Amino acid sequence: MNKFLYRSASKLIIGLFFVVVISLCLYAPRAYNYFYKNEKEISVYTFMDVISPQVFREFEKETGIKVRVSYMENNEELLAKFKISRGEGYDLITPSDFMVELLRKQNLLQKINTEKLSNFGNIDKRLLGHYFDSQNEYSVPSAWAPYGIGFNKKVIPSVVSWKNAFFQDSEIVEKWGSNYKICMPDDVGEATIIAASYLFGKVKDLTKEQLKEIEHLLIQQKKHVERYTISSLKYFLYSDIVPLVVTFSPAMKMVMEQSDEFDFVIPKEGSLVTIENLVIPADSKKTDLAHKLIDFILSKKAQLINFDDYGYNPSNKKVYGKIDKKFRNNKSFFPSDKMFKKLHVIPNEPLPEKLEKLWLAVKSS
Repeated sequence: MNKFLYRSASKLIIGLFFVVVISLCLYAPRAYNYFYKNEKEISVYTFMDVISPQVFREFEKETGIKVRVSYMENNEELLAKFKISRGEGYDLITPSDFMVELLRKQNLLQKINTEKLSNFGNIDKRLLGHYFDSQNEYSVPSAWAPYGIGFNKKVIPSVVSWKNAFFQDSEIVEKWGSNYKICMPDDVGEATIIAASYLFGKVKDLTKEQLKEIEHLLIQQKKHVERYTISSLKYFLYSDIVPLVVTFSPAMKMVMEQSDEFDFVIPKEGSLVTIENLVIPADSKKTDLAHKLIDFILSKKAQLINFDDYGYNPSNKKVYGKIDKKFRNNKSFFPSDKMFKKLHVIPNEPLPEKLEKLWLAVKSS
């Protein structure tokens, strides 16, 4: 075989190998269900840090129904996978708020019968009726978390405004100068909403000029950003690398559980809230089992396990009273109705290409 044919054959084999690997990843649940059908088993596709494995173990003990769990990295991975396979092989998934709308509009979800959910009536009403599923026909909130500012109280005695995160507070900037660094989420949607909350008090219907103003604010902030991340914040705070982080409540719960030097605040201008949901894929044939698992995840027992293990607020308001007072009485972990009205769910606008262009301008500045 000459070198040309050898190289061509090698490329073909490598290409076929990757096609097979990708196909196995996409269709593994479908193949598993075909060869190992079990009417007392349910397949779940979820994030690593939203539902505790202990919840699934408790469900299995109580019902005898086996739970097979697969994990996803992000909402975009979920959408890409479902566009190809329609989610066949999965019986329950846990998309975030904005992703529910995208899945619903592509007919990838089936309706949920809330009459089968004994715990549905206990859901915090503030989590219901949002734009992504205004009648809650296709989704049930399982957990939620507000975004805000975590800070070292020894360095910054108090925080009330996003000015501290965007370096618009002249007193703080003058005092700390270039030594004052922060951590910021590495997500253009989150960064844009936080900036829009501060600048305009709204996150939808942003004009071209307002997006440019957001871009300018984030570029100005960049020189003070130590790291764009919401991971390993304990390291940055405990090591005094930064006195302030922009993050969500679950991350700060882990920090504050181990030290009283830190606090978490939702700035007065408002912020972002993420609502995690339970939905049933359109092609699932195990809807009865899915409803049973949804109801269990909404139970007081399961919701408390999730809060203790991962820090997301329970959607079942009956659980609030059982939470450690350190967090239950913190109005930024559990905001008042007045503040909750200032919390924005990520909208599916502006268009992704506009946000990508904005984020590229920020990161390359």
